[in-house]
Amino acid sequence: MKTFTQSIPSDDPEIKNSLAVLESLFDIPCEKICVFDIETTGLSAKVSNVYLIGLMIISKTEIKSIQLFADDYTSEQTLLEEFDAILADMDAVLHFNGTTFDIPYLEEKYKKYNLASPFIDLESIDLYKLVGKKRHIFPTENLKLVSVEKLVGYDRGDDSDGGECIRIYTEYMTKKYAGDEAGSKECMEIVLKHNHDDIIGTLLACQALAFVSPVFDDISIDKNDDTLTLIAKLTNGIHFPASFAYNYSFEKSKKKKSKNSHSRLLDPGFITSSSDYSSDKVIAHMKSLGYEDNYTIVLFCNEFAYIVCPIITDEKYFFYDDHKEYFYLPDEDKAIHKSVGIYVDPAHRKKATAANCYTRKQGQFIQVPLTLSFSDVFYDKEKKDSGKYLLTDSLSDESSSGLSDITAEIIREFTLP
Repeated sequence: MKTFTQSIPSDDPEIKNSLAVLESLFDIPCEKICVFDIETTGLSAKVSNVYLIGLMIISKTEIKSIQLFADDYTSEQTLLEEFDAILADMDAVLHFNGTTFDIPYLEEKYKKYNLASPFIDLESIDLYKLVGKKRHIFPTENLKLVSVEKLVGYDRGDDSDGGECIRIYTEYMTKKYAGDEAGSKECMEIVLKHNHDDIIGTLLACQALAFVSPVFDDISIDKNDDTLTLIAKLTNGIHFPASFAYNYSFEKSKKKKSKNSHSRLLDPGFITSSSDYSSDKVIAHMKSLGYEDNYTIVLFCNEFAYIVCPIITDEKYFFYDDHKEYFYLPDEDKAIHKSVGIYVDPAHRKKATAANCYTRKQGQFIQVPLTLSFSDVFYDKEKKDSGKYLLTDSLSDESSSGLSDITAEIIREFTLP
């Protein structure tokens, strides 16, 4: 077995952003998280071998990659034991789709050699599964690692895929045992580069989690006659690794899920700061891209998330929960609590039902997803099939902490799958 170690620039802005995202989402120090990826000669652990384990170790002073390479056909157990020794000091492993392949494959190998699995007590952070929860919002054709890498701005350049690396590793072995030192070294460097790019790409792909589970520490509202925009700044100096936007549609599909139009990448310089934001500018630009201006716009740009909501001036209905505790007043078309309703002439009141246990409100509203769980929401009169709305004044009157909770919830719901 050969071991190769490389230093990784810890001052790289995107590396720092990746680590900041991890720290904001997981209660585990980055120093206790091991990034890893494996290369094997096949998909089944029973009839193939693991010939390369690449991992990344993060400390307060440096970041380094370690690659454990089987340079012969007898090093597999040594490879596994060395990996186990490294993981002994870790609390979590970070990987891309390792839940499906890497971890089950390695566990089968540890079992083969009567070794305990090193993953038993470790938290497993699978970026593929986490990012996949918001698949619909990403402007990518698929969620392969290289696609997510490109989204966050990492281009590994020319590269051999995992399948091709199997052929190259076989060629490495053939040339090594034939005494072709130069040829075998060239093959080894190709598979090492591919694996190294995978672990670098996995760390950088963490930045996509800023879209999946954003954490905000500064919330504000921008309101004009036509729109109300919720502006949320990411915590800890984190920035979104790409700028893109999409229309959120409240129209229901046959599966009864909200449909979002395909997201579009934007120039990061489109909005340089929250002070540069203008809803008119955003709407005009989105319309030029073919978006409809009567839908809510969800926009991620630099450090900020913007939810541009059309203002609806109308009469909406607030429904009380327990209709059995209310009277309905037909003359006024509203419900009042029985503690007050007992003083109303019985000829002008009747028992409320779930359908008429409401009070009416004329005002300005924004439409929000039906999954939003806040209690102070309004509906159209036909509650069951209607939209859900928030009174804009209630948002403007919220304290900063309350507004933060509401905005985070709204952004989470607007980006749900």
